[in-house]
Amino acid sequence: MHTLIKLLFAAATTLSGMWVLERSEDRILEMRESVSEVAPPVPSSPGVADTSDTSSVERGVAVQVEVSTTIPAPVVEPVGVAADCESWRAVFAWRGASIAAQQFFVDDGILARETGCGTDMLNESTGDSGICQINPIHNRPGWFGGKEFGPGGWLLALHGMTTRQDLHSLGWVDACITLFEVCGRGPWTPPYSCEGNRL
Repeated sequence: MHTLIKLLFAAATTLSGMWVLERSEDRILEMRESVSEVAPPVPSSPGVADTSDTSSVERGVAVQVEVSTTIPAPVVEPVGVAADCESWRAVFAWRGASIAAQQFFVDDGILARETGCGTDMLNESTGDSGICQINPIHNRPGWFGGKEFGPGGWLLALHGMTTRQDLHSLGWVDACITLFEVCGRGPWTPPYSCEGNRL
């Protein structure tokens, strides 16, 4: 009887140990799984190919941008040269003259006839002044382009110009352009009036 009890006790102890061992193995497996979920990837050893995902690295690759070191040439306003009619075309174009105005003053010979393309900017007898010889009548009060102007006329009000003064000022180019836009060819061709009675 005593021997049977010892055998039963030994069997029970063995079963209990096996159960504890099984629980321990389950616990170890759970711990390994939890560690594998949060642990960062282990870098590859030198000489071993890295097969990890590199998509994030590829997205972060720096893009080389070419930076031009060429300095643009400075923008310089063209200059009209006396007796060089073509140089005045560039001046008129720069200051906003239409193609029609450029053709009229340069190609049709108006600047050449009036001032020798900048050679003589004043007609002493009439007071016609500037590169296209604007008459003093345009410094008088009156209507111009549908608007009434006081003393000094539109020439002074719009461009700050007065005949017989500042003869080489580019303000005369601007005034030529304005006069052509409002009156067309009239001020320079017979019967020397503002076409359309807009003066």
